[in-house]
Amino acid sequence: MRCAPFTAALLASFTMGCGAALAQVPPAVDVSFLNAARFSDAGETPRDVERNLAALTQHLQHLGTRWLAPGQHLSVEITELDLAGRVLPSPRLPRLVRVLNGGADWPRIGVRYVLATPAGEIARGEESLDDKNYLVNPLASSADQPLGYERRLLTRWFRDRFDAAVSH
Repeated sequence: MRCAPFTAALLASFTMGCGAALAQVPPAVDVSFLNAARFSDAGETPRDVERNLAALTQHLQHLGTRWLAPGQHLSVEITELDLAGRVLPSPRLPRLVRVLNGGADWPRIGVRYVLATPAGEIARGEESLDDKNYLVNPLASSADQPLGYERRLLTRWFRDRFDAAVSH
């Protein structure tokens, strides 16, 4: 089949544009959860757990757009999750409440990760993240967001771990 000159030029322009777009593939973060049912504390109810895991996934994906270079891909597997605080019965409310006391109730997150580009793997590791001083450090902009302490912990880890792998 022959294309009219205009159609052929448009097709060539579109193809070249697609090639340039593919060369500038935005960073991507895939998040998975290993045995989420066995996490120490991912939420009080199945709905809370689902919402919390979705919020952590979205936060990690947002961090990827901030700290990873175009074309880099990060796979993160959450192997453990223990949210800040403890869930206790409320003496005044007919439900459980999360109490933060600054003791041994700091947030903990276990992660396994692989950072790669189309050319190959850049970094791989497994780490246990925690913030024993979670109540001492101000939350700043995370104070009004769900999982503010966990988000701050992941942000600090992401910046410290992957900013060195990125050339800005």
